[in-house]
Amino acid sequence: MPELPEVETITRDLKKELPGLEIKEVVVHGSYRPKAKDLNSVVGPKITGVERIGKTIHLILEDGRRLVFHLIMTGRLLLRDAQAKPDPDQRVTFKLSNGKELRFTDQRMFGWVELLGQEELGDFRLRFGPDPFELTPDIFANRLQQKKTAIKNALLEQKLVSGIGNIYANDALWLAQIHPEAKTTDLSQEQLESLHKSVVEILQEGIAHRGSTLEDKMYVDLYGREGSHQDHFRVYSRAGEKCLRCEGTITFTQLGGRGTFFCERCQVKSSQPTLI
Repeated sequence: MPELPEVETITRDLKKELPGLEIKEVVVHGSYRPKAKDLNSVVGPKITGVERIGKTIHLILEDGRRLVFHLIMTGRLLLRDAQAKPDPDQRVTFKLSNGKELRFTDQRMFGWVELLGQEELGDFRLRFGPDPFELTPDIFANRLQQKKTAIKNALLEQKLVSGIGNIYANDALWLAQIHPEAKTTDLSQEQLESLHKSVVEILQEGIAHRGSTLEDKMYVDLYGREGSHQDHFRVYSRAGEKCLRCEGTITFTQLGGRGTFFCERCQVKSSQPTLI
């Protein structure tokens, strides 16, 4: 958390707000140590664009460098008026030429702020697979079959397909009627191509709902507002409740160290069809 829909929501808002502005001052708060050692060097050049790569957000500067944020678990990017009261866990503040501030906050400090030169961008991109939106169903299926593991683990492998996290993997597998423990090698091409459709559908829904804000309230958008996709979960966080499709009971287990939710009745482990 945040996953592709949350990061995409923030990225789209930043695209509306930042291009053409300059960073006038950088303030690092307390004992926080950014990954980028020379953050003050971003003062001056205009911001010309914003891009998402995987779950990372890139502010593109006119000199070709990129200011990169990875929110990981509890990171936030917040656009505030300069007079607004400080936000909890404020780590870095970027004071903008329009009088506003872009604030990077992070409760647990797993997130990071990095500065990339043009020559480093190619290697950075190689750390991430393509987005599901960039893949045809057959190529998506072929990439997942490269990893001989449970299908849910493969979905979370960012070098295979980027951006999918635990929430949306659970619900996409439910939509495709595939058990999260099913082995990639036991699933048919047709099932995997159907999974691609489900992944795209659930991610697009998440973006339309401006992301998911869970009970911890950690995710908010650029303006500090909660998302609403949590009101539309199919199986995620619904252990013990009825399946929305077959009225079976939603089961919870741990898979690869991640909380996993599924319907034992209508999500299958192989290419054999299940009658509901």
